[in-house]
Amino acid sequence: MTVTTTHAIDHPITFIKGDQEGQVLMDKSLDALAGLVSLDLHPFDLSLEARLKSGDRTTRDAAASLLHTKVGLKAPTITQGAATDGPRLPSPNITLRRGIDGVAIVRVANLIPGVTPPNRYLTGPIAVIRKATEGIYEAMEWQTEDATRVYRQEHMSVTKMQALARFAVSFAIENRMTLWSATKHTISRTFEGTLQRILDETAQSAVADQGLRYQPWLIDATYQGLMRPPERLAIVCDNFNGDCLGDLVPAMFGSVAGCGSILVGEDGCRMFDPPHGTAPTLYNLDRANPLATLIAISGAVAYAARLSGNEKAEAFGKRIKQAAFDTIEAGIATFDLIGEDQAVGTSKYLEAVRERLQGS
Repeated sequence: MTVTTTHAIDHPITFIKGDQEGQVLMDKSLDALAGLVSLDLHPFDLSLEARLKSGDRTTRDAAASLLHTKVGLKAPTITQGAATDGPRLPSPNITLRRGIDGVAIVRVANLIPGVTPPNRYLTGPIAVIRKATEGIYEAMEWQTEDATRVYRQEHMSVTKMQALARFAVSFAIENRMTLWSATKHTISRTFEGTLQRILDETAQSAVADQGLRYQPWLIDATYQGLMRPPERLAIVCDNFNGDCLGDLVPAMFGSVAGCGSILVGEDGCRMFDPPHGTAPTLYNLDRANPLATLIAISGAVAYAARLSGNEKAEAFGKRIKQAAFDTIEAGIATFDLIGEDQAVGTSKYLEAVRERLQGS
């Protein structure tokens, strides 16, 4: 569905619809940009109801579309609970990661104007870059017949580790960030040791040649280092450690609202989504914070514009994120950031972001 507006981007975007307030925020945010940008959205309904009705075919179709368009924009989705009626479905996020042969998941935490982070030493963004597949999340587990021992078998492919390392280096260089690697290679000499060797071989000279710093860390030392991180930092690690760091780092900034999330696949495929959940307690109350949704839209618009060679539209896409933060800095924000007395609702905040974009 295409609407003719100011910045026309003809590169198609796979638009993945979700559930509850997550989808409401996506719809309202896109509506706020109507008349400013034209997007060729190819929609796929990944709400729990649609996935159950299709036997999860809609998720597989969305993954196939992502491979074709190379750009995705996804709203938060519900992972089916044990009490849900109907067939048991896998997490849609896992299906999408496998479907596009995922290389990395990137979560970027940002300082939010007016929000005092619990860690007062933070001075800039921190990105966590983790493997998107394999490791513990695709492990085989079993126990002995007498239940006295349990076992787990994991794997990581060398080609996926190499792809992760290449992406982490390019991300750090593009965003002018110090790059840390985080493993436990001193204990896991083959499994994590291989990942560490690949990261070292890929990153050390490439990062230094760009005037940046690469620092290999043990994973436990990484947690200590985060107490006083450098000004702009990217951390690359395996799937499990990245999952843990990806939750810790946003908490250090005081709110997950200022985070962006990107699923990176082979051949330049990228899917942008807000990292928070579907916010059922805020459903249709016009109170939820759309900042992370705007960050996702900003990334998808800029990347689609880049792939189509539209530099002006790419610059506009990046301005969406900046306008969202500038609006908060001007004192216009939802209740989770500035409290009930001064807060505005979702719609009022989005109106202010739109006005700022119109004036830029």
